[in-house]
Amino acid sequence: MRLILIIIATVTLQGCAIFMPYSENFSCERGIGEGYCGSVSDNYEYSTKLNSNK
Repeated sequence: MRLILIIIATVTLQGCAIFMPYSENFSCERGIGEGYCGSVSDNYEYSTKLNSNK
């Protein structure tokens, strides 16, 4: 019974981290000419500037 409570507590305290194993530190690994690395707002601004120049 105690083991079951420990397992339930562990799963509850970890929350969705079990299902989302992504790192919180973003590092852009794109090479030159393969894309644009930036925040979501920077990418949005960059894309709207590209679309307005067409």
